[in-house]
Amino acid sequence: MNQFLSEVDDPRERWRVTYDAQGLLWCMILQRLGLADSARNWEDVKHCGPLLPNINALSGCDFEDAPHSDTLKYFAARLDPGELNKVLHKCFIRLRTDKRLELFKHGGYFRIAVDATEFHTSRHPLPRCCRRRLANGEAEYFQSALVVSLVTRSGIRIPLHVEFIENNEGAGEYDKQDCELKAFFRMAGKLRKAFPRQSFHLLLDSLYFTAGVIALLESHRWKYTIVWKDQAAPKFSALARKEIARRTSCRLAVDDEENGEKYVCSWCNGVSHKPAGAERGYVVNAFRAEGTFAWSEGRRSTFAFVTNQRLNKENIKEELQNGRGRWQIETTFNVQKNSELALERSFGTRKNVSLVYFMTIQIAFLIRTLMTSTNYFDKLLQQETTGSTLGSAMNAFARCHRSVKAFMQHLKISLLTQPIRLGRLPRGVHIVFNTS
Repeated sequence: MNQFLSEVDDPRERWRVTYDAQGLLWCMILQRLGLADSARNWEDVKHCGPLLPNINALSGCDFEDAPHSDTLKYFAARLDPGELNKVLHKCFIRLRTDKRLELFKHGGYFRIAVDATEFHTSRHPLPRCCRRRLANGEAEYFQSALVVSLVTRSGIRIPLHVEFIENNEGAGEYDKQDCELKAFFRMAGKLRKAFPRQSFHLLLDSLYFTAGVIALLESHRWKYTIVWKDQAAPKFSALARKEIARRTSCRLAVDDEENGEKYVCSWCNGVSHKPAGAERGYVVNAFRAEGTFAWSEGRRSTFAFVTNQRLNKENIKEELQNGRGRWQIETTFNVQKNSELALERSFGTRKNVSLVYFMTIQIAFLIRTLMTSTNYFDKLLQQETTGSTLGSAMNAFARCHRSVKAFMQHLKISLLTQPIRLGRLPRGVHIVFNTS
């Protein structure tokens, strides 16, 4: 991590630099891991006990004093947020090279969920923001980002890329479809450039069910599963429902007693449609699942998706579970907004400050995931107790801390009160994501 952070293009004049970039970024990451909920609070905690030695231990720096919050904002205001996308990319490549990401694959393709979130609003103009008119006629300014995350069916999520959404048309009003779709096309191009040979399976909501998006994904030879809503594509829905109803052999009843789900899948391959006004049409495979699901509390509900994966009785259940995994990115945003990460809490809005802090939250979330979703606690427990072989300690994290929230509170207390002793950590252990 320190190598990746040190390779960030530092915009400051070298002769004026007192604090190295990786050390400043670690301070910002630790702020969002719960150490401080505001710039003022950082001034209260930065002098606590062993915090400065811990920052130096983590970053590999040799700071004599913890940086002031204004120093962090000065650096963030000038840093290109895209530099931190490179850090996320390098983390993904490292984890992929070390073969830690098999859980994130589906049919050889990495599952990635894509969605947008807002993270700061104001009644006054903000740098690099969008604008909309409220019902009372007042203008509201807000900052928004399109986020790409690797996801697993078991709920583990890793940020991969961020594309910020801006009103590039000047003072024009925000239009969700135009702005978010434009950001999606920019994101797809950058992702393709960063990983030209990588195969992705995109999980998308109904906003992206357009001929242009499907054509782009087909040209990249990526797989996709897109939410299909009747009101978003009424003419396609009428056609697809008719084709599905005709093919009575394409049915599969599922009774999953373990998860409390009972539903019927129906599908149709090769539905061809050309939307009105579109230059070209598309051919997709459509499927629906109707019944009762674990989250619906006994009420009947429906899932509907389109995909370029050919459907049959052998894979329809798996494809349904794959499509349902898109909600993992919604969960990511909820965690980032309602946990110690405090996504919607501003540490500054001047120039690039809020955008850089958004990026540091994604890196902090990655570190949080590595701490709480791998088998590292099992290894620590084995070393500190019996020193026995693998398999003797299961669910060590859950036993020791009960919840991620409790663990993050313990982490904050430890950083402020106990020095980190890197030499005591086990070396050479094989760390894998834990789905238990």
